[in-house]
Amino acid sequence: MSRLTTLRHRLEAWWFDDVAIHPFVVCRIGLGLMLLHCYTVYFSERLWDVFGPNGLATFFYGTPWFATSAGTFRLSYALLLFAALCFTFGFATRISGILLIFLHHEFVQLGAMSTWGWKWEILPFLNCLVFAPSGGAYSIDAWLQKRWGSQGAIEKTSGWPLRLMQWHLAAMYAAAAWQRLDDANWLQGKMVFAAMNNLIFARFPHVDWFALKPVLEFFCHATLILEVAAPLLLWHKKGGPWIVLGLVLMHVGLEVSTMTGYWHCMLSIVLVCFLPAKFSQRLLELIPTQWSRAVWRKRRTQPG
Repeated sequence: MSRLTTLRHRLEAWWFDDVAIHPFVVCRIGLGLMLLHCYTVYFSERLWDVFGPNGLATFFYGTPWFATSAGTFRLSYALLLFAALCFTFGFATRISGILLIFLHHEFVQLGAMSTWGWKWEILPFLNCLVFAPSGGAYSIDAWLQKRWGSQGAIEKTSGWPLRLMQWHLAAMYAAAAWQRLDDANWLQGKMVFAAMNNLIFARFPHVDWFALKPVLEFFCHATLILEVAAPLLLWHKKGGPWIVLGLVLMHVGLEVSTMTGYWHCMLSIVLVCFLPAKFSQRLLELIPTQWSRAVWRKRRTQPG
């Protein structure tokens, strides 16, 4: 067998061999909860003024199909919430996921989060979760299939949706690193300090951060190194989990100190794709399904 044939077989195995579905399930639940929070908390406060009939967006883009009347608008928004809820809890997962992708695209393209790039970058992840059997476990679909006995439990699936999610995530960090390396403020360690004092993005803009400037410069350089290294080292079998840990800590720190939409939440969730599937499985086991059943049985057997 030639080296070229061997390489082809390895590539085919890497792309298409079966992988555990647990990372898909974690991403479905995590991203679904994040979108529900966005739609019901942040989004709803600005919804009518921006997207509704005679809203701000209509002056720039014209009246969208879902804002032709107040009734159509309310129905479309209700469908968006319903699709997000069904997708999160895994009810008709593939259909609700397609509906969620369509309505998310239609609503967010017009306005309130126009400078938040995460609203576009989440779509490839959602597409992959729709193609993968992300509703195969810890979902209403799985419960119904088990109850009806129509299909056994799904544990593995073809790996190509996971590989696409990994490539998309690595490309995002590569694009971010390229911008950082082309910015003198990042190279000189000034960007984090500037963000902490920015009236738009800082969570605590009135705090005097000057005394902590050397610490912020350290974190700026650490962030730069992590994002430059991530596109390559995330694929490393032993070093990858440590890069994931560093990136999650970075995202948590940036989320606590700055306001940039749902960027850090989204990235922290999908980084699970670079961790061993056992991590996702153990994470899902924290969902108190068996525990709640045991407590319920105990309560029923206790004397009144």
